[in-house]
Parts: sequence; C-alpha cells; structure tokens
Amino acid sequence: MKILLCIVVFTICNHLLAQDFDGFVITESDSIFKGYMRIVSGGENGTKFLVTKNKKKKPREFFSNELKYYAYKKDTFIYLRNFYPFENADYAVDILEAKVLISNGRLTLYSSTIIPNKKDPNRVLGTMPGGTRNGFSSPISHTYATPETIFIVKNQDGELIGIRKNNEDFIRAMEFIIGDNIDLINKVKTKILRFADMKQIITTYNHSKNEVS
Repeated sequence: MKILLCIVVFTICNHLLAQDFDGFVITESDSIFKGYMRIVSGGENGTKFLVTKNKKKKPREFFSNELKYYAYKKDTFIYLRNFYPFENADYAVDILEAKVLISNGRLTLYSSTIIPNKKDPNRVLGTMPGGTRNGFSSPISHTYATPETIFIVKNQDGELIGIRKNNEDFIRAMEFIIGDNIDLINKVKTKILRFADMKQIITTYNHSKNEVS
C-alpha cells in the first residue's frame, strides 16, 4: 500500500503543473484533494492548508496534523511521525515536515530542519545576550539549541536514517546506508563527496543498483 501511495503522490505531482491547480494534500486516510492552495498558520493544529478547485468558493481546510503529504507548485513534502532522528540520541520528534528530494530508486531522500532535543549529545547551543525590557536592561543571557539542517534517507525496508553534517556522524550513517558500494563510500571517507553532495551520493547509489539489477 505504501509503495502504491508513493507512486500516486509523485504521479499527481508530475501532472500538477500541466493543470491550473498548484497543490494537493493527502490525508492520513489516504484521501487526495488537489486544487488551488493557500498555506497559513493553523495554531495548535500546525499549518493550515486551504484547498479549492474554484477560487470563488470557500476552500476546504486541512491541518498538518492530519496529513501524510502535501505539494505546492514544484515542491513535495512529507510529514514524518514519531521519528527518531539519530542513532546516538534517544528521543523522537512527534511530527517533522521534510522536503522530498529523491523519490525514485532503492533509497528515498528527504531534507528538513530540526531543533535538537536536550537529550541530543551533539546539539549545538547558541547564546542570546541580555537586552532591554520595560526600560530596564538585563545582563542575563539565554542559551538555546540552534536549528540544524539534516538529510533523511528511507531504505527499502522503510527504515528512516537521519544524517547530520558532523563528519563522524555523517560517515557512520553513510557506511550503514551505502556501505555496499565500495567506490562510493570511499569517496565519502576521503571527502571527495560531502554532506552538501547528498543528492549526488544517493542518485549515484540508486543508479548503481539499477545497473546491477
């Protein structure tokens, strides 16, 4: 069912630009609604999507907490739930919006931005200096976890693997994901291919597996 849904998602996305419509949503129950889309804040329910096939009529409302996918213009996004981002960090992200970068092949690739949890040993902290409030200055500074851009790979077993820029974590994750392609993993270890080259890495890996098969 998951494979069929993915095929439907990207078939719709490929044909969307040939129509007047600019977006679609897929709900948790696998219902698909496409049309003209507006994206606004939805409060406690997350992001609100307003979808209609007729701009003169009241749009139908959807919220991110009830969706699996949405697409707007050229970009497609997936909502990952109860996602454990990293092997060495024992915490889950309740819901994470991720952009679909590669949808065809043995490996699927997403990108997203997270704010690492306090349980994450590799999170990076920033410091916000004290400022002026109600006419009084405060010397007290505040620390916060800085947002981190990550990649996420889904393998053939449906397992999601988070990949972060930190070199040690990056290489460890890549050994698990593409370690059976000796030439490719060696290029990663020798820094010929880096974190920023993730699309190229996954595309090359998928292509090599297609050739073998």
